[in-house]
Amino acid sequence: MRRANNLEWIGNTNAVPEDARGQADYMLFAFHDDVLLPDYVAHLAASFAARPDAVSAVSDAELLFEDQARQPTAFPRLERLTSARAHNAIMARMPANWYLPAHGMFRAGTAQTIRGLKRSHRGEVMANWP
Repeated sequence: MRRANNLEWIGNTNAVPEDARGQADYMLFAFHDDVLLPDYVAHLAASFAARPDAVSAVSDAELLFEDQARQPTAFPRLERLTSARAHNAIMARMPANWYLPAHGMFRAGTAQTIRGLKRSHRGEVMANWP
């Protein structure tokens, strides 16, 4: 999708659910430097089938650095959370890789209901932090 004007990260991100209204049940962020495994989308979609009350699904990840070093990451503390406040409290205290759980899938309807990400006084990069 191309835009005539750059709406910055949050503005561009928030425009997508509206643009896709009625065309998708789920959405995900796929950043330019991410390499997704072939079953990544199916795996996350299956999570929604198993948990109809869930609004987002994230997976573990493996970071690959320029020197070819690999670092597996997992987020067991985020599993089965039902509170956005609890989720944000954990994320705000993560010393590293706090951005990785944004690499998941979410229900399109939820994004439309909450009207997208909010801009924070900390700036766009910290948009989902308290």
